[in-house]
Amino acid sequence: MTPPEILISQADFDAFVAAQVEFALRRLRDKPASLMPHLAIKTVNMEGKEGLTLAALAVDFNEAADKRTILMALGRRTYERREIPLAIAIVSEAWSATKARGDRTEPRYCANKREVVLVAAKSIGNERTKVVEITVRRDAHNRLEATTDNAREENGAGVPLLDHFIRGFLAELTSNPRN
Repeated sequence: MTPPEILISQADFDAFVAAQVEFALRRLRDKPASLMPHLAIKTVNMEGKEGLTLAALAVDFNEAADKRTILMALGRRTYERREIPLAIAIVSEAWSATKARGDRTEPRYCANKREVVLVAAKSIGNERTKVVEITVRRDAHNRLEATTDNAREENGAGVPLLDHFIRGFLAELTSNPRN
């Protein structure tokens, strides 16, 4: 049996990210009071069949320790399902701020913070990354709506949050005797 291809092409990665951005924009059209974060996981199984898992993160997802624990668990579960992740993306409300290089202040504590819906994606084997920020505002009823500002998009941006998913997957891979 030929092993499945585990590297995602640039075109497939861009399409995966675009689908997550469109998903976020569709959710914003309903003007929700908040946006439940979700993780999209593009996978391939050992037979070469691709799949997509969407995990709604209906848990406390505000603090770094919680994010780390949840994403590592999802990485472990992906391994347990015998799927190989090709790319992952998170869609979530977030704060964004312009900061001086080296400033490690969390954006939620910055005076110039702005509310965004963040789409952050990373491929696994070839380390493609992309971050898209959709600027949002609150309407008179405190509901989210996308602004008319253009979304900010950055290729090659660091996405350390998603590394926790990868660590969870790799921890299972390296500790499991069935390998």
